[in-house]
Amino acid sequence: MRKGVCVALVGCVLIGGGMASAPVLADADEDIRYRKLQMSTMGGSLRAIMSIAQGKLDKSDDFAALVNQAAAATALHESAFSANTDGQGSEETTAKGSIWENWEDFSGRLTKLNAGMQAAAGAVNDGGSTEDVVAVLKDQVFVNCKSCHDDYRTK
Repeated sequence: MRKGVCVALVGCVLIGGGMASAPVLADADEDIRYRKLQMSTMGGSLRAIMSIAQGKLDKSDDFAALVNQAAAATALHESAFSANTDGQGSEETTAKGSIWENWEDFSGRLTKLNAGMQAAAGAVNDGGSTEDVVAVLKDQVFVNCKSCHDDYRTK
């Protein structure tokens, strides 16, 4: 009998493990960590992109992949900020509560940021030069980064 119960329990664990992709309600700390990860991915990619463009980093073969990586992370920003974590959890965050108080404005800025980053990815994927991509980043991405950080991030 015990052997049958053990087999049944192992089977339930294995079957349940296969269902891990089902949505699970995350707690505030997990939401905050996820948001920080997406922002770090984009920020780190952009720093590397600019170091390559400025000739400080000899990784020009990685340039297109970094632009696409930043674009992929940026596409997740609205989702990353969708959970209002203001005043919740113990994870440190620089996100101000005004993000969720002014969601329409904030999400509009994220839309512009994402559009600019997708334009940069389009430029690099269409064979645009490093200078072309950097021009898109300066005109359409960095200005939006600064806009949100000025208004919606603690210093």
